[in-house]
Amino acid sequence: MIYRYHNKILIHEYFIVGTFFVYLFSFPFFFRNYVGMVYPLVLNGILLLTFVISVLSSARLNLQWKHQIPGAVWLGIALYFIYFLVLMVASAANYYEPIIAVSAIYEIRDLIFMLSIALLLTDNGLLIALRTYVNLLTWFSVLGLFLIALIYFGLARPIETVNLDNMSGARESIRLFYGIGYVWPESWVGSSYGLERLQSFSDEAGTFAFAVLPAIFLAKHWKMKYKVAILITALFFTFSIGAIIIFLIIEGISAIRSFGIGRTGTKRVINLTGFLIILLTSLNLISISNQPMLSQYVSSKYEINGRQETSIGNRLVALNALVPLVDSNPWGFGSNAVSTSVNLAGGDLAIGWFIPVIEAGVLGWFMYLAAFCLILMNALRNYIATSDIRSVCSVIILVNGYAAFQRSGIDANVWQLFWLVVYLRTIGLGQKAASHFSLDVIRPVNYLIQRNK
Repeated sequence: MIYRYHNKILIHEYFIVGTFFVYLFSFPFFFRNYVGMVYPLVLNGILLLTFVISVLSSARLNLQWKHQIPGAVWLGIALYFIYFLVLMVASAANYYEPIIAVSAIYEIRDLIFMLSIALLLTDNGLLIALRTYVNLLTWFSVLGLFLIALIYFGLARPIETVNLDNMSGARESIRLFYGIGYVWPESWVGSSYGLERLQSFSDEAGTFAFAVLPAIFLAKHWKMKYKVAILITALFFTFSIGAIIIFLIIEGISAIRSFGIGRTGTKRVINLTGFLIILLTSLNLISISNQPMLSQYVSSKYEINGRQETSIGNRLVALNALVPLVDSNPWGFGSNAVSTSVNLAGGDLAIGWFIPVIEAGVLGWFMYLAAFCLILMNALRNYIATSDIRSVCSVIILVNGYAAFQRSGIDANVWQLFWLVVYLRTIGLGQKAASHFSLDVIRPVNYLIQRNK
C-alpha cells in the first residue's frame, strides 16, 4: 500500500496554474533572458498542451461567481473589451510593422488564457494558485535577502554580466547575475556603501517590490506570520519609495479600521505605532550621519523640475513628447508600440495610464479610463465595506492602479491581468462563500491506493 496526497482539483487546473507561473518567467521575473526566442515558443507549446488537456478532460465552465458581480463592474468589463477591440483595429492599421502584428497576436493569446483562469478554474484551483504565489515570492525574498547580505559583507562575486533587453535594437540594460538573483550595479547611492537594492530575478527593485505586495496582503490574511515577516523585510530592502509608502498607508488604514474592535485591533495599533516610531527614529539616525547620501537618493527620484536622468525628469520628457505623437496619429499606433516602435525623444513613458492613448488612440483611451474608473471605484468600495478575501484582492487592484502612475499599465501583462481576474472571482463569491475562502478549503485528502506486490 502507498499513500498519496492530492489537492482536490482537476487535471486541467494543474496545467492552467502551471502555465500562469511560466508566464511569470517574463514578468515580474526576467528568466526569459536565458532562453531568448525559445521562451515564446515553449510558452506557446505549453498553452497548446493546456488547451488540449482542458478539452480532453471535458473541463466545465465555472460561472457561479458571475451572479454576484455588480452591474457597474460588468459595464467596466464591457468597456474594457471595447477598448481591446479598438486596440486590435489600431494594430491592424499598422500591420506593416511586423512587431506590432506579433504583439497584437500575443495580446489576444494572453486574454484568452485569462478567460481560462476566470472560467475554468474552480475556487480550489484559484486558491492553490494564490498560495503557490505566496510561497514562491517568499522563497525569492529569502534568496534576495541572502544575496544582499553576501554582497554587503564582500562574500559574493557576480557570475556574469547580462543584458536584460535582448530584443534587436533595444537599449542596453546591464545587470550583474549572481546565480540567486540580479543586481543593477551603481543604480543608487547605497551601492557605494556596499548595500545593493533587492531585486531578486526581476528587472529592477521596484518591479520586485510591487510583486511582493500582493504576497504580503495574502499572507497576512491567512496569518502566515513568518512569511509576512520575510516578505516585509524584503520589501524594505528593495528601497522602493513608492511601494514602501503605499504599504505603510495601507497598514495605517488597516489599523484605523480595526481600532476599537476588541483587543486584537488595539494590539495591532500599538504594534503599528511602535513600528512607525522605530522606523522614523532609525531614518532620523541614519539621516544624521548620511544626510548627503539620503538627499542625493531622494533628489534622484523626486527632484522638482528634475533633470532628464531623474525619475520625474524621465517622465516629463516622455509626457512632453506624448502630445505631438497623439496629434500626429489620434487613432493609435497599435499594440506594444510604446516599447517597440514609437520614439519618445529618449524618454521612457513609465506612466501606465497614458500608454493606451498612444497604442489605442484617443477613443480607446477614453474607453480604457472609463472601464478602470468603474472597476477601481468598486474595488475601493469592497476594500472599505468588507474584511475577507474580497477586501484583500480589492486592495491589490487599488495598489496596481496606483503603481500605474509610475510604472506599466494596470493590464500591461499576464501578471497584472491575473490580479484583475482574481479580483472579479473573489468579489463574485458573495459574503458567505468569501468568509470560507481560506487555506482550510484545500487541506490534503488521503487517497489509499491498493497495489499488488
